[in-house]
Amino acid sequence: MEDRMSAVSDQSGIVYRNQKKRYPWWVKSVDEPTIEIDLEKTTPPSIYKSTALVQRFLHRKDYKEFIKRFPNIGTKRHLGVDTLLKTYDHREALVKKMVQEGIPGSTQKDLALAYAAYSLYYDSYIPLEELTERTSFENMTEKAGVQPWQGTPEEASNIIEKAARVLGAGQIGITTVDPNYMYPLSEGGKNAKPLPPEMKYVIMIVTPWLPEGTRRADTGMGFMANRVHTFLEQITSFGLRNFIKGLGYSYTVLHAPWPAFAVISGLGELSRVNRVVSPIYGAGINLYGIVTDLPLAIDKPIDFGLQTFCKKCKRCAEICPVGVVSKKDEPSWEVEGEWNTPGKKVFFEKSKACIAYQIKNHSSCSLCMAVCPWTKQDISVIHRVAKPLSAKFPWAASLMVMMDKIFGYGPTKDPKKLEEWWELDLPAFGIDTTRKRH
Repeated sequence: MEDRMSAVSDQSGIVYRNQKKRYPWWVKSVDEPTIEIDLEKTTPPSIYKSTALVQRFLHRKDYKEFIKRFPNIGTKRHLGVDTLLKTYDHREALVKKMVQEGIPGSTQKDLALAYAAYSLYYDSYIPLEELTERTSFENMTEKAGVQPWQGTPEEASNIIEKAARVLGAGQIGITTVDPNYMYPLSEGGKNAKPLPPEMKYVIMIVTPWLPEGTRRADTGMGFMANRVHTFLEQITSFGLRNFIKGLGYSYTVLHAPWPAFAVISGLGELSRVNRVVSPIYGAGINLYGIVTDLPLAIDKPIDFGLQTFCKKCKRCAEICPVGVVSKKDEPSWEVEGEWNTPGKKVFFEKSKACIAYQIKNHSSCSLCMAVCPWTKQDISVIHRVAKPLSAKFPWAASLMVMMDKIFGYGPTKDPKKLEEWWELDLPAFGIDTTRKRH
């Protein structure tokens, strides 16, 4: 435990937000996450063993040389440098082929937009400290010569949520730092320091995916949608961190697996994909975590029947092109791969095969998340009725899945539907974050 990023465990003075205002009536607050957890069996999570990290650098012009000198962590750790170089060559050739042949969903205009969205994602990585040193975006409290903002924890949580929403978040959840789920201090970089006791409040940000982009998952348009919501995640968190600073308080990025804290803060439940599913946005969400010393009222975990639902559904497992998602009938304590940590009973996934498929096929894939019936939001009366039924009556899960299949609400590769995206009248960023929140 000593090597965790923080030893914060003080829960004194903690108050809870009014949970009834967060969700529709069929989502209930609970005291513990809905998956089984055994802290005696758990080990510290490791960002080095993640299957991500390297993927974000795929568009560097010096990628081949860069990947050779990149540390043996993340994707490189699992696939090896030779495989990464081969898949990179295959991917570059595939992009040219798709554009030259006009493959539906990955035509010249589709991929031009995808790369435009990726450029937003790259340009959003601006160090906040560097920006505030060179501009007038410094601490507003210091600029005005006043004391840090004061209010009750409930008032603080309210203004944080309102600020987050206007800055781009679909929803936030608030909890406290839990040392059991933090990355080791040794993986925090050369300037990493343990969190002081007052830095104990965690703000988890949800940025929802573009529904019409997600419906075109595993195409160039789906890739575009993936980069847009990642960009929104970055600018939302950037703005919220500066807002906290302007109130006169400190912040840092949460050095931990964000899904764990999303579950604890009641943003969703852990699903068959071993990712968080929101009762509002489904599996189509990005997460971001911030730690602050601003005293906040926190949230509780939620239960909307997902554990029973996932046992019956299996749509994500059926659609996966490389068998990443478990098809077992019951979750397991047996861990799959070092990228996962023990101590929880879940459906473990084969992330190594997932990331290899994405890199090779120039795809963010996300078919498993796009096909999830909960991702469809409220696009039809069927979903508006089926979601509360599935949450309250386990037998209704099979009905929701059957109707979802019959009416074809899943991802599409139909050339006409892929092309229809260009005729849609969509809101800004393609997302309506107000739909069916209550």
